[in-house]
Amino acid sequence: AVNYTVVQRRAPILTGFTVTGVNGAAKNPVNNQIYAIAKVSGVSGRVLCIFNPADATMTQVGNLGDNFASITFSPTGKLFGVTGDGAAVKETLYEINPTDASKTLLTPLGNGADGEVICYNPDDNMIYHWSGNGTVVFEKVLPVPPYTVTNIPISGSTSGETFGAAYIGNNKFLISNISSSFNIINANGTWGNAFGSNPDDLRGLPFGTCN
Repeated sequence: AVNYTVVQRRAPILTGFTVTGVNGAAKNPVNNQIYAIAKVSGVSGRVLCIFNPADATMTQVGNLGDNFASITFSPTGKLFGVTGDGAAVKETLYEINPTDASKTLLTPLGNGADGEVICYNPDDNMIYHWSGNGTVVFEKVLPVPPYTVTNIPISGSTSGETFGAAYIGNNKFLISNISSSFNIINANGTWGNAFGSNPDDLRGLPFGTCN
């Protein structure tokens, strides 16, 4: 809804480490576990973790071995990730094993500068990809060989770089942006007006049930 309230803010806890940021997050629709990409002080690469929203604790799955920017799940629990501009192999789509964080390279994406975000659309079984800041690129990717990438022309104001995305049904996504606000956009590339004012840069938007 346009009118909303931030009800809680917590720092994620990974025992034995200091978490300095979270690049992305997504919920596995098979078991409802929330996965997150953690930036950990003194650790090279990004760490894939399972996040418990009840107490903000994180359980390490494994080191992804590169700087990943975003993750998303298919309806069957297949995990995909995309690397950021600061990665050794940047702007590239991978399949990630959710049990040990091992990865398989699928296809380069390489559009735009900054802001690599992906989100799965279960209604058309495509992965949607946002990239860039001043000029935002929006495209969809076939999640099976040959991993065809199709550009989607944008209609409306993008509010700059996309930070996080969640699918909300009816071919629409809720996205957070660099302007600390939200947009609701259509899979056809139509951007809705910006709304809201967030206290933080929201790098992942997994939905959960609040008790």
